[in-house]
Amino acid sequence: MSNSQFILLTSSILDENTISLIKCNLGRYYIECNDRKSILRFLDVNDALKLGNGKRSPPKSFILFRKSFQSSITQMALKIERAQISKHATVLWAYIKNAQPHLYYYFKNVSEEATDRYNTSNLKILMYDPYRSTNSTNVKGISREEIACEDSEYLEYLEDDSSQYDSVLCAFDPSRLDSPDVKNVILDLYPEIS
Repeated sequence: MSNSQFILLTSSILDENTISLIKCNLGRYYIECNDRKSILRFLDVNDALKLGNGKRSPPKSFILFRKSFQSSITQMALKIERAQISKHATVLWAYIKNAQPHLYYYFKNVSEEATDRYNTSNLKILMYDPYRSTNSTNVKGISREEIACEDSEYLEYLEDDSSQYDSVLCAFDPSRLDSPDVKNVILDLYPEIS
C-alpha cells in the first residue's frame, strides 16, 4: 500500500473550527477538520436529480458542492451548525472557482445536465398574457393599447428576439373567443369536444 501525501489547498477558519480542502497525490480530494479526513464525494447527475425528488428542479452547482461538503462533515461526526457549514462551504467554493476550475466545472456541468434532464421530463407550458403585465408595455415594448387596436388578425404573434429559441408569444383579445374562427381552430385541435 502506497503512502499518500496530502497537499493543503485552502482552509476556512470560523470560530474554533478550521476546515481544510486537501488533495492527495492520487488525485482525491478530502475535507479535513480536527485531524480527521473524509473523502469529498462528488455527486453525479442522478444524485442531483434525487435531491429535487422529481418535484423541484435540481440544485445549482454551489448547492451540489455544499451537499458533498456537508456529507464529508457528517462522515467525520462533527457537530457543526448548518449556518457554519454554509459559511465554510462558501469560502472553499470561492477557492475552487478561482484555483480549481476543473472542480468548479464538474459541479456546474452536473447541475446543468441534471436541470436539462429534469426540464425534458417535466415539460411546462408557460402562457404570456400581455393584458396582465404589471407594466404598461410588454416585453417587446408594445403598449396594451397598441395590442388592443390590432383588428387585422384575431391572433398576433410576437417573436421574442432576446430568446435563443424560436419561442412565440401569443396575444389575443379575450372578447373574440366566441368568434367562428376561434371555435373552428379549437374544434380542429380538439375534435372530441364537439
